[in-house]
Amino acid sequence: MKKALLALAGALILQLVISAGLGASPPMDPCYHVVKGGETLSYIGRLYGVSPWAIAKANCIPNPNRIYVGQVLYIPCKWGYPRPGYGRHIHVVMPGENLSMIAWRYGTTVWAIAKANNLYNPNLIYIGQRLIIPRPIWIAPPPVPTCMPKLTWMPKPTLTPTPHVAACNPRVCITYPYVNTKLDCWGTTFVKGTAAIDNFWYYKLEFGFGEKPIDWHLIDGLHYQPVVNGILGEWNTGALPEGVYTLRLVVVDNTGNYPQPCEVRVIIER
Repeated sequence: MKKALLALAGALILQLVISAGLGASPPMDPCYHVVKGGETLSYIGRLYGVSPWAIAKANCIPNPNRIYVGQVLYIPCKWGYPRPGYGRHIHVVMPGENLSMIAWRYGTTVWAIAKANNLYNPNLIYIGQRLIIPRPIWIAPPPVPTCMPKLTWMPKPTLTPTPHVAACNPRVCITYPYVNTKLDCWGTTFVKGTAAIDNFWYYKLEFGFGEKPIDWHLIDGLHYQPVVNGILGEWNTGALPEGVYTLRLVVVDNTGNYPQPCEVRVIIER
């Protein structure tokens, strides 16, 4: 009788342990995905092992068929990267991109991408090139979206710089965007101004990260026709992360010299 009671007690304890183990679920760490061309919620759901409806609900998307390139989606999954079995991520080089920009976007390093793709010179990449991103994608996480607005009784003070036209040479000037203009990072900005000096050869528009950029990135190629109070070029900001940028106009004469470039501080935000 005593042995039977001990066996029954042991079986009950074992069942409780198994039930507790089965009932426990792993913690759900937040992860984020930046929508790329040709992707749908169904594809992204398969990538992370969750349903497209769960992603739509988590991001307050009323129509799951309507997402756009560059959109940051909160993924309610237990991995901070695409689930195992889906291989490495491939990035297609877009106009104006370099390895520094691509590495920053994916949270990796220039040398890691160069090593994964056997690039002997990290400065030589070309438009349309398919690059292997050697580590899981990690985008700096924005706040987890919520469908209900948060009520705040004390408004947060915001310092908004006053926009004004950059103080530049009248013959080498950007009249739009203004200084400290907030640009939509999903669209295209038409840069306006004047590029017309004596012995004109060409002008170019460039941008850099921050207020004092180290590297400059060419926008829309070189222009060999002078412009007076007109459109200098189109700046596509759709692939750029939020932050402060410097827009620069350089006008070169036929001797290769150029006057002081015109620089404008702008802000890209969603």
